Amino acid sequence: MARAKTTKKKTTKKKTTRRKAKMTSKKTATTRKRTKAAPKKTTRGGTKVPSRSRVAALAQRERALRAKAQPAVDQHAARDLELYIENDGQLYRSQTTPILANLAKKRRAGKYQHDLAVKLFGYLVESGAKKYAQETGGGQPWNKLFDVPTRRAVAESFTRSFETEYDLGNYDHLAPTDGSARTAPATPAEIRADVARATGVRV
Repeated sequence: MARAKTTKKKTTKKKTTRRKAKMTSKKTATTRKRTKAAPKKTTRGGTKVPSRSRVAALAQRERALRAKAQPAVDQHAARDLELYIENDGQLYRSQTTPILANLAKKRRAGKYQHDLAVKLFGYLVESGAKKYAQETGGGQPWNKLFDVPTRRAVAESFTRSFETEYDLGNYDHLAPTDGSARTAPATPAEIRADVARATGVRV
C-alpha cells in the first residue's frame, strides 16, 4: 500500500510539472508575439516620436480639413471669364502678349517659375474680371462675381496653356535666339520689374 501511494504521488508531481512547463512555454510565446507586434517607441531629445503610420494619418486628416475649408471653384464662371479674356482684343494687346513674351524669355533663359507665371496671369485675370463686371456684371462687384478661388483657377489654366504651347514651340518667336539671355535665377527686383512691365501694376 505504501509503494502504491508513493507511485501515485510521483505521477501527480510529474503531471503538475508538465502542466507548469506548458503554461510557461505558452506565456513565453505570447510575450514574444506581443513584443514583435508592439511598435518601437523612439525618442528624440526626450520626446516621443510618433510612428510613420500615425504621421501619415495626421497628414491625410490635415489635407482633408484644408480641402473642406477652401471654397469651391465656380467652374462655369471660370470658363466664362477665361473665354472673355481670350477674345478681348484690348486685353490681348495690352497684357496677354507682354506676359507671354516675358514668360517665353524666362523659359528660354532657364529662369521660369510656375508660381510667378500664375501671379502674372493673375493680374491679367483681375483686369479681365473688372472689365467683364463693368460690361455684363449687372452692377455686381467684380470680386463677388469672380471670387478668389475662381480667379486663381483661371490663372492656373492660362499658365498650363502657356507651358503646353511653349513646349510645342508656338512661342519661339517671342523669345530671343541669340543666346544673350542670362541663365542666373531672377532676383526679387527683376521679378517686380517684370510684373510691372507686363501688367502696368507696381508691386
